[in-house]
Amino acid sequence: MLVIAAVVYQRIVIKRFQTPSKATQENFEAIAADLRKRALEVKKQDEGLRKRELEVKERKQQQQVLKRSQRALKGSVSHTMLQTDLKGMTSVVPDSSTERHG
Repeated sequence: MLVIAAVVYQRIVIKRFQTPSKATQENFEAIAADLRKRALEVKKQDEGLRKRELEVKERKQQQQVLKRSQRALKGSVSHTMLQTDLKGMTSVVPDSSTERHG
């Protein structure tokens, strides 16, 4: 009889461990819901960070294009100014052919 009582007791203990109480189950569900909520918040923050990173990258690319354009413009302006200066200098130099005839 003692053996039968021990076996029955073991089955009862095992059943209790296998089936969580309603309060424990509700607690797990609340924790799981909270974790899902936090995961969603983190996902939104990650998406926001990625968006900002893309915006910064685009701005840097635009700045690089602008700098290149400015350099090219400075170069063409300098070249044009140099050409204008050279033309002015050549017009100041007297033409030797006119002196001979004069």
